[in-house]
Amino acid sequence: MRFDQDFIEKVRESNNLIDIISRYTQLKGAGNRHTGLCPFPNHNEKTPSFSVSEGQQLYHCFGCKKSGNIFHFVQEMQGLSFVESVEYLAQKASIPMPVQEEQSPQLTKYKNSLNSSWKLIERSADYYFQNLQKLPESHPAKQYCRKRNLTDEVINEFKIGFAHDQWDGLLNFLNKIKAPQSVGQNLGLLKKRKSGDGLYDQYRNRLMFPIITQTEKYVGFGGRVLDDSLPKYINSAESSVFKKSQIFYGLNQSAKYIRTKGYAIVVEGYMDFLALYAKGVRNVVATLGTALTPQHAKLIGRYTSKLIILFDGDKAGQAAAQKSLKVLLEAQLLPRSVILPDNMDPDDFIAQKGADEFQRVIAASEDLFLIVMQDKLKNFKGAATEKVAVMEELAPLMRSVKHLGLKELYLRELSDRLQVTEDWLLKMINASGKNEKPSLQEPKNTDVTDKPVVKRKLLSLAKAPKHELYLINMALKSTEYFDKIIEQGVIEQISDQNLLEVFKRAEQVYRQSPEEFDKLTALLVTQIDQPTYLSAHLAEPLSTMDNAGSLRLIDDCVKKIRKQSLKAQTLQLLKELKQDSSKKEKLEQIMNIQKGKLNL
Repeated sequence: MRFDQDFIEKVRESNNLIDIISRYTQLKGAGNRHTGLCPFPNHNEKTPSFSVSEGQQLYHCFGCKKSGNIFHFVQEMQGLSFVESVEYLAQKASIPMPVQEEQSPQLTKYKNSLNSSWKLIERSADYYFQNLQKLPESHPAKQYCRKRNLTDEVINEFKIGFAHDQWDGLLNFLNKIKAPQSVGQNLGLLKKRKSGDGLYDQYRNRLMFPIITQTEKYVGFGGRVLDDSLPKYINSAESSVFKKSQIFYGLNQSAKYIRTKGYAIVVEGYMDFLALYAKGVRNVVATLGTALTPQHAKLIGRYTSKLIILFDGDKAGQAAAQKSLKVLLEAQLLPRSVILPDNMDPDDFIAQKGADEFQRVIAASEDLFLIVMQDKLKNFKGAATEKVAVMEELAPLMRSVKHLGLKELYLRELSDRLQVTEDWLLKMINASGKNEKPSLQEPKNTDVTDKPVVKRKLLSLAKAPKHELYLINMALKSTEYFDKIIEQGVIEQISDQNLLEVFKRAEQVYRQSPEEFDKLTALLVTQIDQPTYLSAHLAEPLSTMDNAGSLRLIDDCVKKIRKQSLKAQTLQLLKELKQDSSKKEKLEQIMNIQKGKLNL
């Protein structure tokens, strides 16, 4: 949806930046100027450097240099698009969304129905939350929360509540606030009695977890028993507002941490999520009792391409992780996984081992495709028939890999493990895609048992000068720096021919798909023998270098490259002049080059 400027300004003026920011950090001050600790997760400071002007409705951090208005803040903190931030703030201020000219009465009615549903679920969440707050500490629900390490902070942050062990608690509350019972019934909060008229509560004697979208819309609940009775969980029924295949639990709070950390940990269910979050592992989301779907992949892909799938260690959990692989690869995501020791689930593991040990295990996570491949090769002996059987199982996964750089790496790994050529692998993959099974006889000149594996030639950057490697890394650090380097016209003067080729490939891909810049490094490292040459910008000192320092480094590298290029031209001309002293014009060219050096 596109909003006109008048509506945008109305939304901005109807919200107070101080109120929004105060949800994330404590601000002190009076009048126009307020200060506090920076709320952005990637800026951990002890001395306040974050300033908010209430009059201008602007914020600025003198530490991390982030600044903007209320829309910028919401976008940054919650990972929303500009349109979503406008919708979110309009909802906060109870401003109805503008009706589009082409919008039909049916669509208007549908949108009004959605708003009614969101509000009823939010009011119900408040009811359940207050129920839990009013219970004595000796109540089983409060004791269960303490047993599962659900602190008051976590309970308040995620509005965890309690449904009393009665048939009409929520029903009476909805009647009291004059909420339509039909909406509650459509949402699955109320159920029709089998005999006679009337409705009754769906949730009774359960801990209640409101399900909230990343735009802060209340869409459903998960209710958990306090003992081992079944069903352990009851999730909201599918409705116009609740589709579990499109929702991650906790993303509304964890989005900012995912963007800061650069990756997301995906777990199964509320308790795994809350256990990790309570222990400080906050770049985490949870599925709602369903395998990862294309909608899940698209949603999480807006925040990061790097995922660590951490499903339960039992066979069912690992099967779910493997089932998710195809979906994630098709979405061009980069999934990794880890199997916790003793088949423990994340909740039990972090409770027993602690956050530090959990982070150590996460750091040792492996590529999920390679985990699956290793599982398929568990009893592999190397026979030709086994190679075919393995590829028949892995071919559908390989076809789902849309990331070109990743596909090359997987092909190389399979080629090494199966001792076959990459051409043979591609034929197997393509044939499987056409529901064809090639014969066990190898094509000519591709015998898998006798012929050596053909290795793909990779570019070596071992001899590239340090300043040229610095320049390619600065180019890969940001689009701003890449554009600046291209404008300098210095790429053709790179002395190392392999690095020159890498630079040309990078420029070609960047010009064709500038929106894919974040994936450029991953593509290029598959074409060189040592990926570390192109990943220096991901580590210190380049990763922490400020803009001024970065620009100085780029200028220094450019000057050195030009100087060495001029020197090389001089030596070449001197060589030619020595071979033919009659060519006086060569001497003039040398003199012009020397003038060029003086102008650097």
